[in-house]
Amino acid sequence: MILKDKHKCKYCGEEFEWFYQVPQKMECRLFDVETWPEGKVRLYRIGRSIERNGYLVPLNAEAYCPKCNRLNYIEIEKQCL
Repeated sequence: MILKDKHKCKYCGEEFEWFYQVPQKMECRLFDVETWPEGKVRLYRIGRSIERNGYLVPLNAEAYCPKCNRLNYIEIEKQCL
């Protein structure tokens, strides 16, 4: 499962799209093959997370702005989950 949304950089004001690939369970016999979306920024340093349908889903994380390369704190909104 891939989560996606947009975020506005608090330093330069650039809006960028981010994504997070929720890890699949090891006990699954079949795995979904997902490719990372092009042109989107991957989330780093996952903070708090919740369990949803047996998967750990992040509630907040950090991502680097592609324009100014500064680290932004991101609160993941409920509609993305």
